[in-house]
Amino acid sequence: IIPIESHIIKDRMRIMYNGVIFVTVLMNEIDNSIKKLKITAYGLIDEEEVNEISESLLHEINLNFAELDSVDSLNETKMAEAARIIIRRKFRELTGKRPITSIHIV
Repeated sequence: IIPIESHIIKDRMRIMYNGVIFVTVLMNEIDNSIKKLKITAYGLIDEEEVNEISESLLHEINLNFAELDSVDSLNETKMAEAARIIIRRKFRELTGKRPITSIHIV
């Protein structure tokens, strides 16, 4: 049995009320830009809407990555966090929810 105070239960509650987003980022290793962005959002908006905003998010994240200094642009954790913030902010604007957002850079 999992205690009610457990982070697992808290995460499940957040997912239930706010949804979850999984993002796979395919990087271009030559210039540290994003080649492709695959977003899967559960409990937020339908797939068609996700596809509509993917291009604008791709552009916005690439602009943000271009502004990172050379050390941060090589740091996958900082890049993932920058992308997470941008994507989460966009979904909050669209839905009013604060989804759990997971970024995978490949």
